[in-house]
Amino acid sequence: MQKESQCSKASVSLTAIKRTRANWRNDGRSFQTRIETVLLQYQSKGLLRCKKVDPPVKVLGFGKARRVIFLRNPFLDYVGTWTESGGRAVFFEAKSTSEPRLPFGGGAGVTADQLQVMKLWAQAGAAVFGLWEWRNNGVRFLTLHNFQAADSCGSKSIKWGSQESGALVSAGTGFVLFDFLDNMRFTFGNRASAP
Repeated sequence: MQKESQCSKASVSLTAIKRTRANWRNDGRSFQTRIETVLLQYQSKGLLRCKKVDPPVKVLGFGKARRVIFLRNPFLDYVGTWTESGGRAVFFEAKSTSEPRLPFGGGAGVTADQLQVMKLWAQAGAAVFGLWEWRNNGVRFLTLHNFQAADSCGSKSIKWGSQESGALVSAGTGFVLFDFLDNMRFTFGNRASAP
């Protein structure tokens, strides 16, 4: 009897701890893991090679006075080359949300800095896009045009299923859980240079 009450107290306190942490149910790690599984398959087939980019940091001081400062990131979440397309540079941002909307331009979701980075790399000729997962509802492929269209309407977020929300990414086979390479081919073409 006493053991049962201890278990229920433990589960209540664990629930309380989880509620206090913002966005505890969806921090994007599971989406990131699935993306990395897909990227590994693309790489093994010689189609695409991308890696997750950690934000640059500057460490100041030692011991208790040590501070970590996050610097402005000149890249998006993933950087690589589209091997199948003659080595074209690829930059993409990955976002996972618990709600059917993706904020952009402010401090949440896709930030103003990330939008600016997208524009700069797109102007340089890179394939630039976003992958957006709404929890258990699939993945969408967003181009820079999708963000610009929503911005021109004065929106601060993109709603799932709206005209600006991009194309759904098709389900893949095997370890390719979702196949965004088809979206890349459709959006950017296949500019492989002839040898």
